Amino acid sequence: MARSSKVAMSFDDAEGLYPFLAKVKSKIQRKDKEDYKYFNFPRAYLLNGLLDVFDNGGDKEVLITVEKEIKKIIDASGNLHFKFDKIDQSLFGVILSRLYLSDEKESYSKALSHIEHEVKKFINDEQDLILYRKGIDVCFVDTLGMVCPFLYTYGSSFQKEDLIRLANEQLYFYIKNGTDKSGLLPFHAVDLKNKIHLGPTNWGRGIGWFMIGLAFSLKYTTASNNPHYKLFRSTFEELDIKLQELKIKNLHWSQFLGHTNDTSIDTSITLMLYYARTVSGKEVKIKEVEKSLQDSINKEGYVLNSSGDTIYINKYATKKGKSELTQGLLLSLIANTN
Repeated sequence: MARSSKVAMSFDDAEGLYPFLAKVKSKIQRKDKEDYKYFNFPRAYLLNGLLDVFDNGGDKEVLITVEKEIKKIIDASGNLHFKFDKIDQSLFGVILSRLYLSDEKESYSKALSHIEHEVKKFINDEQDLILYRKGIDVCFVDTLGMVCPFLYTYGSSFQKEDLIRLANEQLYFYIKNGTDKSGLLPFHAVDLKNKIHLGPTNWGRGIGWFMIGLAFSLKYTTASNNPHYKLFRSTFEELDIKLQELKIKNLHWSQFLGHTNDTSIDTSITLMLYYARTVSGKEVKIKEVEKSLQDSINKEGYVLNSSGDTIYINKYATKKGKSELTQGLLLSLIANTN
């Protein structure tokens, strides 16, 4: 899957506005219409899972594969092979940070500096908030699970306290302004101009992005360099308890939590929530993960039943299938659980 130029995750759900606009934009700019799918968060999470496997005793061939694939992301001088126009792409910075720690190539360092520079272009200067898309004054919960892992990983690796502070502020804002009355369940987005909440609070993948952002804060910060650490810890712990109660038959999570008409598994959400627990330092038993996925892995080893790319607020994917996201998350869990 990592070596393939084709993208397994569905980005072309029926009547999807984002895929349609992306295709139109690609044609106008004479770009490969597949670029926006390929250079996106699913591939980043797949490469991250492979690195986890290697770091936990995996074969050297796994690392070689990641190093070969990263050459499709950056050139020998550290220039990106794609236009950085989505905050999702910051996740490639996590891979580059990890590779740099084992092999201090100048190309990795330059690429990381470039990603940092591009990420800062998404900042709403008035509130120091990172927007999901430039020019749209709306904060999305998706951003937390995409940019915070980069800011914390890169910030820690290169002693960039300003990036750690920036990540802390994204999470603090969302807890205070983008959650329900309990301060736990996140809305899909917050309209900064009109100061209103957008979308549901039970969208599973949104909760997954929220938990991953919090988990990375717990992994990379302490009370000494994060004034909000206690709040982040309590939010994560309390929401984790609530999520265990919302499991379907104590096995898995569905695309929308608490939805009585849909008890089917969404593997992307299920694996995101398990992954967030391992990143935060909480124990996860691999047998528990196996039980959750008992009807969702085919004979070839692919994880099925993963919902496709989200179309927009209040308009979500209807297709399920294979995904680089879920495959990568499962690799991470296999590598980091007992």
